[in-house]
Amino acid sequence: MRILHVLHLLDQRSGGPLRTVLELSDSWSTQGMECEAVGVGKTDIPDNPLQDSAVYSCRISFPQSYLYSPHLRMWLRENVQRFDGVVIHGMWLYPNLVGAQECLRARVPYVCLPHGMLEPWAVRGQGWLKYVKKYLYWHLNEKRIFGNSECVVFTTKREYELGKTIFPFPLLSTVLPPFGVHGLATPVPRPLSIPIQKATGSKYALFLGRLHYKKNLDFLLRAWAQAGVQRNFRLVVAGPAQDNYLSELKELSKHLKISDQVFFLDFVSGNDKLYLLQNAQWLLLPSKQESFGITVLEALQNGCPVVISDKVFLADELKNHAVILKLNLEDWVCFLSGEMMNEELRRNYIESGRSFLLENYEIRRIAKLWNAFLMSLFSLRRHAGKAVTS
Repeated sequence: MRILHVLHLLDQRSGGPLRTVLELSDSWSTQGMECEAVGVGKTDIPDNPLQDSAVYSCRISFPQSYLYSPHLRMWLRENVQRFDGVVIHGMWLYPNLVGAQECLRARVPYVCLPHGMLEPWAVRGQGWLKYVKKYLYWHLNEKRIFGNSECVVFTTKREYELGKTIFPFPLLSTVLPPFGVHGLATPVPRPLSIPIQKATGSKYALFLGRLHYKKNLDFLLRAWAQAGVQRNFRLVVAGPAQDNYLSELKELSKHLKISDQVFFLDFVSGNDKLYLLQNAQWLLLPSKQESFGITVLEALQNGCPVVISDKVFLADELKNHAVILKLNLEDWVCFLSGEMMNEELRRNYIESGRSFLLENYEIRRIAKLWNAFLMSLFSLRRHAGKAVTS
């Protein structure tokens, strides 16, 4: 069976589901499923597990914010017929619309994965203007995109339950985790990057991911400062950001008088990322909204215990395997000033997290679930479609 993934961007620095798609597709290849991916913009995928020839990038035209790309429509029109089914990732942008339209034209079945873009914060929590735009766009386009799909796939139970409260979509839906790990990670003896060597010269807590307002890093900096964390303990913030937001965070750390403790690094990948995770005392993720949280699983895989807000949807499953805090300053200050230094607590969470991870998110198990789901969904539908047209 041949599967096509339609994505927004193919630049890993932009975040999104790209990494999960690549890892899962690589695992599917051992189970008789061939996968390719198409998106827009430049391609920047360190350690790509798929062949470069299986990932296609299309030019973006104006307006770039909508990811409008006539080239993508042309590519889909010429190629979508080669596939038994299509997985359309995300919402609200042109690649989703044109992906669904070309699938319908070619009678190729598809499924939708909102990836957290259909829940209260994403739709209503970013101001009235964005809410109005999404409300109108739902009724103009997304409602039909969802309505013509074979199924809508949510990555956690909470995402599924919240999605039902936003817009009604009377069709089949299910929950499937989008990511798994290949056992515990191999230790990395030293980082290659000089900035990482300098940043990790002492004990540190780690934030790892795209620097975005919803990640709540200003909240984390304020909690760190108010907790009065001992001066030899560092906070390492690693991930790409827009210059204006990065500047805001750096200015805030100076204002809070913790700039000597906070180290900002750019995007990291490969062994540098593994080293950061393997040597951090804790991973800190105080997000306002996180539909899944791949970094959380990567941390557990590398023996790094995690502290997450209750707005990270994986919190429902982790429960006793991670420190889960409400998004109020008092709870985070209390942890940073006390429990963060408790080595026994830290070791307990490392062992508990590893057991949870291997039992629930081993990649072969996750890939098998997806394989069975897509085979049952697409093979019958595609076969019936061919019978009708013959």
